[in-house]
Amino acid sequence: MKSVSFSALLRCAGLIAIALVAVAIPSVDHVDATAVASFFVMSNKSSGNSVITFVRAPDGSLTRQQEVFTHGMGTGGSNDPLGSQGALALTPQFFTVLAVNPGSNEISGLATVQGKLRFVSKINSGGTFPASVALFGVAGLVLNKKGTPNLASFIAEENGTLFPGSATFNLQPAGRSNSESRSGQHHPRWGQRHRDRIRHQPD
Repeated sequence: MKSVSFSALLRCAGLIAIALVAVAIPSVDHVDATAVASFFVMSNKSSGNSVITFVRAPDGSLTRQQEVFTHGMGTGGSNDPLGSQGALALTPQFFTVLAVNPGSNEISGLATVQGKLRFVSKINSGGTFPASVALFGVAGLVLNKKGTPNLASFIAEENGTLFPGSATFNLQPAGRSNSESRSGQHHPRWGQRHRDRIRHQPD
């Protein structure tokens, strides 16, 4: 299996390093036992979005481990077409990765199963062109940048299963008040305590 340096990875044609995060991954069968951390990048390919996993060795070299498709679409392009630092989100305590699919207006949940990343579920992003996700425990928000920009809520379960939330916050230009709407259907764990955690996060 070929190892590459970090700088070489970033120069790879067609690969957009939209987000780069690390977490310890236990007992990966075919990876050198001295490799202690995994890095995730999102391809944003218009033909089918994917998350690519690399394992870092103690000398800093990166070895490509696997590519997992998100079952959604990216936008393609180069030079950071999403304009986002949060296209991937990681929950270390759950070994779960969330990815936006801006080309199909969805977000995907992937989870580490027996040391390897696996696709688990996807949901509609609640808007157009999802570019960033953030988590507050199991409660999450996705930023939809186009159409009527908004923040849509969702739930990310421990195993990577995603559920739409009950709240959507429409974002207005400066000088105009934002608005909130709520749907009648949502995951039962989305209660007042999760809405409060999002609404009252400290600056």
